[in-house]
Amino acid sequence: MQKQKKIWSGVFGLLLALSCTTCSVDEDSNDGYYDEPNFDGSVDGGNEGPQYPDDNVDYESFLLSRPVASRSFVFIANRTRGTLAKVAVNGNAIQIDTVRVGGNPTIVRTIHEEDIAVVLNEGFDTVAVVEAAPIGGQDIVHSLEVLPGCNQLSLAPNGRVVFAYYNHARAETGDELGAFSEISAVVLDEENEPEVYQITVGMNIRDIQYNSDGETAYVVTDSGIGILQINEINGDGFVVSIALDPPGQAAPVGSSREVFVTDDGQFAMLRDGSSETLRVVELATGSIVEVVLPAAPTDLDLIPDSENALITISETNQIGLVDLSAMIQEETLPEEAIEWFSFDILVRYTVVSPDGRRVVVVGQSDDIFGPTEVVIFNIDERLTTRVELRKGVQATLISPDGRNAVIFHNKDAGIPQANAPIDEVTAKSYAITILNLISGEHKYVGLDAFPTEIAFTETGDNAFVLSVSESNHVYDMHQINLQTLGTDRFSFDQLPEHIGVIDSANVAYISQEHDLGRIAFVDIQSGEVREITGFELNGLIE
Repeated sequence: MQKQKKIWSGVFGLLLALSCTTCSVDEDSNDGYYDEPNFDGSVDGGNEGPQYPDDNVDYESFLLSRPVASRSFVFIANRTRGTLAKVAVNGNAIQIDTVRVGGNPTIVRTIHEEDIAVVLNEGFDTVAVVEAAPIGGQDIVHSLEVLPGCNQLSLAPNGRVVFAYYNHARAETGDELGAFSEISAVVLDEENEPEVYQITVGMNIRDIQYNSDGETAYVVTDSGIGILQINEINGDGFVVSIALDPPGQAAPVGSSREVFVTDDGQFAMLRDGSSETLRVVELATGSIVEVVLPAAPTDLDLIPDSENALITISETNQIGLVDLSAMIQEETLPEEAIEWFSFDILVRYTVVSPDGRRVVVVGQSDDIFGPTEVVIFNIDERLTTRVELRKGVQATLISPDGRNAVIFHNKDAGIPQANAPIDEVTAKSYAITILNLISGEHKYVGLDAFPTEIAFTETGDNAFVLSVSESNHVYDMHQINLQTLGTDRFSFDQLPEHIGVIDSANVAYISQEHDLGRIAFVDIQSGEVREITGFELNGLIE
């Protein structure tokens, strides 16, 4: 069944007939800087503040960020104008305000339980902290200087600090080099103005992770792991890294190592490139234990809410459940801390459910377009359910409640014909499969184009999949009821780019490629669609 799109056509539904070059950017990309207009740096009170592009510049199109939701709003940064669109959905009304944030805003992070957005103004070395007021109210914007060259933001789960830093792996040719061993910590205090502190860490910052309550940050570098107690950050300083490598052994330059810290912060584990080993570090003592594996591991994952990990070895078609606590104990041989399970399918990769109860083991075959087997492994009961899918697997995404998976499939060349054998038809078709991880029941859903992006509701009751092809003018969004496995299709006039959910408003939002920005909102219950396009999204009418 295809639902017809219902265009909300109130005051915000302006369509602009302009001949423009469409431009859009992802929050994780960096396409350099736009042609720089004149700036003025004045703000209320006369203090030095954020710099803004000149509104009189005649822009033909806008560079917009990926939409990000908070408790009440969807935020979209306009890199061209240095603004942040704040969109609220209240019943049948869509309301918009525009917030000045500074030059070239590229990355937006939000605190989901509050209406606070943090924006990185890349190339201008500032971060804007936006305390968003209800529509029509006075937003509070704090502009803070951070280290030069920052190209990444990491917001702690407790919302009390955001780290701005330079990630060399994300940099592109022509970008400004940043600090390899420093991060800017922007402390967000409910009672005081935000403050910025510079913290020295190890060499080459790779990632920042957090414990389950969001009170502790783990800065992963080539030097090891630096531990920061978030509520104790109150000045400049440095943190001593806990080594992840034995004495005298340095991290290989440019290595593809994976490092994970357990939810309780007790252990770090890593695999390194093609090494046939698993290494576990007890962070409190710095003790390092290494175990030799049957072959080089191809994947490494934490089991959520536990001290256990999962290791995958495709070469031997095995997965191993690792008891990290037992592995570090002196009375236990490291290899005895791993419980191995073998499969009679060729193991390609594994995905752990968010609730930590199941693992989807995805098989591989010589024909990447033909039938593929997957195994659902129940961790608690050590039971397996084997499922044969019609098509080769491209990606596997699991709902937040851990009950269902949505599987994106490969497609063989050619157009499926109604009189052809069914295996040939499915091989040449675009499709997804909805798989219930408890029963193994599954549903094959044909599409008109490749699936490109997915979003789930927090409860896991619904999923939304974009299916797009610019060349074939397929601009679809599929809503999947994960309780009934029923699906509905919504078609749009413009190419969908990103999708998300505002759970508090019970709507999904779909940003679309458009010179001046377009976003659609779909009511999850009724299926009503409302769109806004043009000036108001980019703050040209205020």
